Amino acid sequence: MSKRNIILLVIFTIILIIVSIATVQRDPEISSVYFAKKNNLTIEELEALPGNPLFLKTDNIFLYINANSLKEEDNIKITWKKIEEAQEIKIQENKIRPEENGSGLIIVSMIKKDNLIAKGNYKVEIFLNNKSVKTKEFIVKN
Repeated sequence: MSKRNIILLVIFTIILIIVSIATVQRDPEISSVYFAKKNNLTIEELEALPGNPLFLKTDNIFLYINANSLKEEDNIKITWKKIEEAQEIKIQENKIRPEENGSGLIIVSMIKKDNLIAKGNYKVEIFLNNKSVKTKEFIVKN
């Protein structure tokens, strides 16, 4: 093999390594969000829950965030809003920074006042690295 062919082979090998590394590294994402009354459910149990969550004012409300390929420098912000007369009133905000790179379920609970949640319509908006990526609504009844 000539010196020129060896150099070309090395260059093509380097290019293939760079392309394979670039395709393996995935961007962080929030693939799905769920609401539940319990904080110990599996992804399979969450997927079986009804799509339009309905809670009682005495229920615990947990937000499950299915996050993929997060890095330590990523950040997640969750805003909880109550919808009253076509206005959205922010009632809670959570900020999360991963302790290490990875994927998995993140669970956040809605804070109660006097052990109750006011009845009404609510909306949760999830931001990943300051970009809104998911919005989900739920209802609290008596």
